[in-house]
Amino acid sequence: MCVIGSIRMTNMILSYIKIVVAIYMFGVGIMFATTWQIHQGFGTKFIAYGVGLCFLGIFSGMVTPLHKYAVEKHNRFLLLFCFFVDTFIFSFLIDTGMKINSVTYPEFPKDLQLDCLRMVPEKYTIDECMPFYKSDRTAGFRLYWEGYYTDKVDTKSFQVLSDIQGKLCCGFFAPMSCIPNTDSFPSLYSQQNIAKEFLHQRVICGNMPTYYPQRDDCLDYYDQAAIPPIIGGCRYDLGVGFCLGKDLKDSSLGCASYVEDYLSGIVGPNAVMLILLSLFNFFAMLIACCMYWKRKEGDIFPAFSVEKEVCVSRHIIFVLILYLLYHSFLICYNYLYFFVFVFFFYFRILSTITKSNTNLSLFPWKASCAKRAMS
Repeated sequence: MCVIGSIRMTNMILSYIKIVVAIYMFGVGIMFATTWQIHQGFGTKFIAYGVGLCFLGIFSGMVTPLHKYAVEKHNRFLLLFCFFVDTFIFSFLIDTGMKINSVTYPEFPKDLQLDCLRMVPEKYTIDECMPFYKSDRTAGFRLYWEGYYTDKVDTKSFQVLSDIQGKLCCGFFAPMSCIPNTDSFPSLYSQQNIAKEFLHQRVICGNMPTYYPQRDDCLDYYDQAAIPPIIGGCRYDLGVGFCLGKDLKDSSLGCASYVEDYLSGIVGPNAVMLILLSLFNFFAMLIACCMYWKRKEGDIFPAFSVEKEVCVSRHIIFVLILYLLYHSFLICYNYLYFFVFVFFFYFRILSTITKSNTNLSLFPWKASCAKRAMS
């Protein structure tokens, strides 16, 4: 029931949950702002997302006790203040969550990516694969791979590359399919902790066509029968582990598409969680609204009654509705809150008018004039 005692009990529980949510927001913000691998794969815009979430986590944690106090003391000014703060946090979480989640959507269809990463593509031609090879998004994923490859002697870095490769792929681009790309890497993607030899251009090829450059753990001959044998380079593009010794097939794959899946698996769930956690701010907004319109327990009205006719023009009601629509949209551009805000105030006003008379409908196209007792 929407009684003051129940509201206060609900708000007390909600306050503890919001503190936990604030800590989570701060932790995710730290991760987004400081993890350079995410900045390499998805861009440095995640620094801004992370800083915003850190600030919001701190701010939300500070306002939560104030909201609890405002409900307990029935302080309308603080309730109104907390309502707008929760509106801002609610909108920011949904907006940020949707932006972060949007970066996990593939730019190119998965069937195109996987076919273009085969040593011998089946469905698509080289010309059809070139936009995927040369896209900035693919370049960001290559920086992510090169960052771990630079530090492959570290157990954790080697494990990450091995986890991405699994048993399905080896190296970044398709084996024995090197296509040189002299473009520089986009500036919006971090190049931190990457060896300089990888940063001169996006893709460097080996001594012989289709070969990748020779590495300390990968050397393949172009013509081993020649005297001396001719070194081609490496069959795989920055591969690691046992896969470097595997025999090549037409279906042998590079891992660029799986890098996208791996990174999306790190970022995507946090984006969805931020959107879901915004519901707690929405509940706090409802509690603030409910308490704001509640009569204080100590308020006592004098005993008198005046019969007065109240006539409400349907045109005035429509103008009032439009006014509330406009201002509710300015307060929050999120559509869910937008409709809840309008619904609440619309029925609050009309229910006040029709409180003592059932002849006046809550809908403006019905009766618009009634008598009520003013007391």
